[in-house]
Amino acid sequence: MARKSIAERMADLDHQQQQLQARKEALEAQAKQQARKQRTRTLIQIGGILATCGVTTVEEAQQVQAYAQAHESWWAQWRSTT
Repeated sequence: MARKSIAERMADLDHQQQQLQARKEALEAQAKQQARKQRTRTLIQIGGILATCGVTTVEEAQQVQAYAQAHESWWAQWRSTT
């Protein structure tokens, strides 16, 4: 069996490198998709909790946010108890 020429070996390495790059990009895309799904799940859970507290509109949620920002000591105390 004859050995491959240097050019053929380099072409094989280039092909392998392209395959590895494609696999890496696919894994990165998968990781981004999982992160997006987790973020969406978290936001839905937070929205559900706010809804159980009676917050049903974006405006009401913004009012809760404004209150928490305006009363930082209340917010800090509340966070320390959780």
